[in-house]
Order: sequence, then structure tokens, then C-alpha cells
Amino acid sequence: MSRFSLLGVFLSVATANITNSLLLKYGFNDQPAHASKHASFRELMQGSAARPFAYRSLLPRIDYALAQHIVRRHPSLAASFEQLHLHRCYFADVRDIDWTPPVATAYTLMYFLILASTALGLFFVYRIARWRNLSFARALTFLCVYSFLFPLLFQRSVFFYDFLEFAEVFGAVYFFLEGWMFRCTAIIVLGSLVKETFFLVPIALLFLHKDEVPRSKRLWWLGAQLTCSLMARHLIMRGFEHNPGGMVEFHLWDNIAFWLNPKYYLDWNNLLAPGVFLPRLENPLLAVPIALAGRDAWHASEERWHRYFLAAFLPLLALFIVFGYGDMFRNFSLALPAVVLLALNAVTDSNKIRLISTRGYTTSE
Repeated sequence: MSRFSLLGVFLSVATANITNSLLLKYGFNDQPAHASKHASFRELMQGSAARPFAYRSLLPRIDYALAQHIVRRHPSLAASFEQLHLHRCYFADVRDIDWTPPVATAYTLMYFLILASTALGLFFVYRIARWRNLSFARALTFLCVYSFLFPLLFQRSVFFYDFLEFAEVFGAVYFFLEGWMFRCTAIIVLGSLVKETFFLVPIALLFLHKDEVPRSKRLWWLGAQLTCSLMARHLIMRGFEHNPGGMVEFHLWDNIAFWLNPKYYLDWNNLLAPGVFLPRLENPLLAVPIALAGRDAWHASEERWHRYFLAAFLPLLALFIVFGYGDMFRNFSLALPAVVLLALNAVTDSNKIRLISTRGYTTSE
């Protein structure tokens, strides 16, 4: 019971750190500066967002329909949502005239879903750490470190589906590692209903199988998961032919100009808190230590983890170069489980080295 309580405290604090640092800075991207490049949450709720963002509007539209039902049938509950003051705390960029009871209720429901998804995603990180044989204390320490580093990916913006995707991709990997393939497939379907690029997850999981798993079984599960994912993808992309925009946004030349400009490598960000500035990920003050740590983790890992990392990372890198924008590293979120597995292998490897050296010292005495 004491471990369960301690885990609950750590999950609560880590969830608050992630959601507060991101929502305080970005909200739901309703700022006019972002509206020209992205879609506001209100546009997603109404189904009027430009493509490809409209493809991610299934959940916001369900959320808005539920909010309207609550306002009509349970006005006291909708009034209690207003008393949470989320408009002033996180969503101040929504105009007062637009903050109607249905909109306020929809934003509040999505806020609670984001909290639950973030906590669930962190729980999956903890479970994967325990699956890699980390002790309870080391798993909690790893969880805390992850919760401080995770927000650094969102240097330009964050969207509601980033939090959901975090829980879904880590859930799919955890169920896969445990051998619970039907649960893994179910969560892949849920992820594909939230974001159209989630079909890359089952493709990467093909390379995470153990060597002793027959090739026919690997391909069978890939076919089943990919079919379900593509069917869900087709469902969420239907009905937006008349929305402005296109299936993708082409940013290759903008990205080349961005990465060739030396000033971006010296940028800092106040993401964690106002007045607390940290170097961006491309700043050498962070990029060099991350590269060195990644090299050590790579050398400490087995070929199975190498295969999965490359299968998860390389397709996202290709998409990022052509369709990404600047240093929006949040586009690599689907590869985060692969990064976590590499990091955990480095941690467990260092534990083995320390244990061997300790035993050798004891024996010599």
C-alpha cells in the first residue's frame, strides 16, 4: 500500500509538471499567431479546421457534442466547470464572447482527459521501467527524470492529441512487451482514431519482436494491426474534402533555411516556467550531452532495441524533414518508447557493471 501511495504521489506531481508547463505556455493553441499555421481547438470542435488538422477533429467533435448535452441536461454541472477558472488559467486566448457554456464545458472535459492521459502515459513509462527489472526506487527516479525532459520536445506548440498520443504509444509498446497483443491492437486502433500518422506504430513494432518469434506470426500481427489502423485512419479522414488545405503541409525549403541559420542554435526557451530559461534542444548546451548519453545508451543496448529505434525514428525523420516545421521535435513523439528502452538498457547495464565491480571488491577482501 505504501508503494502504491508513493507511486500515486509521483504520478500526480509529474502529471502536474508536464500539463502545467505546456498548457500555461500554449493552452490549446488558440492564439492568433498560431491560428494562421495550425487549427484552434474551437475549429476542431466545429469540424471547420483546415486539413490536415481536420483529420484530428473526431475526438473534439465528440467532446463538443457531449458538452452540449451536459449544458442542456445538467446545467448545474456545466456551471461547476465554469468555477474552475480554466479560461483565465490556461485558455485566456479564447475571447470572452466565444467562451460560451458549451465551449467552456468542452474545454474542461478535454482538460480532464489530458490529465488522465498524461498520468496514464507516465504510468506506462513506470511499468516499462519495472519490466526492464529496475527496482521500485530506480523506476520512480527514471519517471521523474522523464517528466522533466518530456516537455522539452514541445518547443513551438502543443496540441490536445499530443497528450493522448503519449499514453497510447507507450501503452501499445508496454502491452507488446508483455505479450498482450490483443490489448496492443486495441490501443493502436484508439491511437489511429486520434491521429492519422499512428499507423507507423505497428510498422515499428514489427522489429521489436524477439528473435525466436516465427516470421509468420510477426507478419500476421503486423497485418492485423496495420489493417485496423488504416481502417481507423480512413474513418477519421472522411468528409473533409471541402475543407481548405491539403493532406500534408510541405515545409522542406523552410526547414532548410531554418537549420542553416546559426542563430537558432543559440536559442533559449522559458518552457518550464516564466523567467526560467533553458537552452533549446538544438542548442549545443543540450545537444552535446544528449548526443553523448545517446551514444552510451546505444552501445549498452542489444540489437533488438537498435532495430526498433531505427524502425521508429527513421520514418519520422523523413517526414519531419519534408513536412515538419523548424524544430518542432514533438513530431518524434512516436519514437519516444524506443528512446526510453535505449535509456533503460543503459541504466540496467550500468547497474550490472556496478554490481560486478562491487562483488569483485568484496571477493578480493
